[in-house]
Amino acid sequence: MGKQLSLLGSVLVVVWACAEGGSSSASRLSRSSDGAACDTLRRDVALFRQYAQQMSDALGTFNDIRVFERNSASGAWRLVSGWYVPVTIGGRKPDYYVHDMDSDRPMMLPTTVQSDTLGVDDDGQSMPYSSVGRMPGSNPEVQWIWVVRQYKIKDTTAADFPDSPDMAVIGHHPRTGASAYLQYYAPSCPKSGEVVVSPSSRNAAAFWSPISAIRSSERVSAEMVRAFTSYPIELSTCGGSPTSRR
Repeated sequence: MGKQLSLLGSVLVVVWACAEGGSSSASRLSRSSDGAACDTLRRDVALFRQYAQQMSDALGTFNDIRVFERNSASGAWRLVSGWYVPVTIGGRKPDYYVHDMDSDRPMMLPTTVQSDTLGVDDDGQSMPYSSVGRMPGSNPEVQWIWVVRQYKIKDTTAADFPDSPDMAVIGHHPRTGASAYLQYYAPSCPKSGEVVVSPSSRNAAAFWSPISAIRSSERVSAEMVRAFTSYPIELSTCGGSPTSRR
């Protein structure tokens, strides 16, 4: 199950988060390290809107989620929704991060990033500042989870700090079993994760990976989605034993 299993594996062992709905915002144009536009995949907008309508019919909708804001005075970015995924070594936050480093809890993911095992466009999977959150939607029974992952060593004042190559949203209705999944995944072409875009927003088709790419990969099983959304795992940032809560 490739990317989906990896994504869920990383999020199942992090802080269960809550997020507020934000206002609509267009994401920055995705660019590669040489400054050229890199997200050139064609989107079938009509197909995406059809899928978004199916999501709305089964699960309701949610607002765009503002994840990061930048301090105009210091230039530093801060997280305004959700929590940062803790990265520890021996139960402690490391003083520094290195390319392809290992970390605690245990390494549920490969050290390297799928689709980029040589590390050309990333520094590995144990990088700081990946964020995860839970947000309400129009249907109070439905649980929506989002994640914005980081694969590069970054400084919070960097202009590209909120840019991410791997963002996803999972929605699940525990009573009906209806589930939906969206992802943007492109290790060589990060785009702004400043705002996670709702599928009902005007620019949603351009934000997420093409529906054909999502459908062609193996789907997240209903059992995993149900476990993920109904039985969260909470971890301390100091590496203590995980505790479950409902």
